[in-house]
Amino acid sequence: MVNEEAVLKTDLAGLKPAAREALGGATRLEVAFEPVAAKHVTLLHRAHPLVEGLASYVLNSALDPLLGGLARRAGVIRSKTVTTRTTLMLLRLRFHIVTTTRDGERHLLAEDALLTAFTGDPAAPQWLPEADAEKLIAVKPDASVPPDIAIHHLVSVTDHLPTMNPVLDEFARKRGQELLAAHRCVRSAAGAKGSYRIDHSPPDVLGIYIFLPAVKL
Repeated sequence: MVNEEAVLKTDLAGLKPAAREALGGATRLEVAFEPVAAKHVTLLHRAHPLVEGLASYVLNSALDPLLGGLARRAGVIRSKTVTTRTTLMLLRLRFHIVTTTRDGERHLLAEDALLTAFTGDPAAPQWLPEADAEKLIAVKPDASVPPDIAIHHLVSVTDHLPTMNPVLDEFARKRGQELLAAHRCVRSAAGAKGSYRIDHSPPDVLGIYIFLPAVKL
């Protein structure tokens, strides 16, 4: 017997062609997030090609201004969760892991994403620990923000991005050192020979999301 409550049946016929193609081209899917005894049901997990395809589509469409994607690269909301203006930024990090052996150098490209956040005025940001920045993903809106006010807050952040670049670059450097340490550990366990270093590029700001305290009536 199949637990019907565990199976999500989805009609994809109304999706944009690009989105449907990212999901394998099917017009209908039956998926589950836990094992079920049915051959026609696809078990989804974080590394499944359907999950990867959908995530890539959402990200790529958000980065392309002509596609009008589901995700947004910027937003401003009011929430009871925050007591002061809090800005969350999504950074894309790029690294080159360089392995040096007697045969020369070999470069390995690596990418990562990082959430960072600060409170207060963008001219004098108070940076939060990474764990606190990640918690902001779960913040729910309690009120919308008029477009003119939202634009004002977003512009205040983008105008100050050049002064934030040294801090963002330091975040990238620190993450790179963590990545290098993990790479060395894996290579050492595999018995590989050589020395390693890591070079990083300035991080790209992919998204800016501002949380304002809810207005008390």
